[in-house]
Amino acid sequence: MAELFSDKIWELVNSWDYFTKKGMGLQITSAADSISANIAEGYGRHHYGESRNFYFYARGSVLECKAWLGKCKRRKLVDENVRNELLQELEIIFGKTD
Repeated sequence: MAELFSDKIWELVNSWDYFTKKGMGLQITSAADSISANIAEGYGRHHYGESRNFYFYARGSVLECKAWLGKCKRRKLVDENVRNELLQELEIIFGKTD
């Protein structure tokens, strides 16, 4: 599910102009990609403590995506419905984080 979320962010960002892609697009795409990457790396660790650290990193990336989605809405890069759908997907992946 986290990988599908990052693919949706990629598709969204891909439609933006160069300036927006270079700034916000790079940031939100990196944050979205790191969610699934950190979950995968955490799952691959043999010790619970190490796994937990990577799950915390993934949670941080979820919160970062939420912040970027707020900026996207305020800067009129996404409408409220799209933003809300993406936020709901993040809650399905990670539960309530705020």
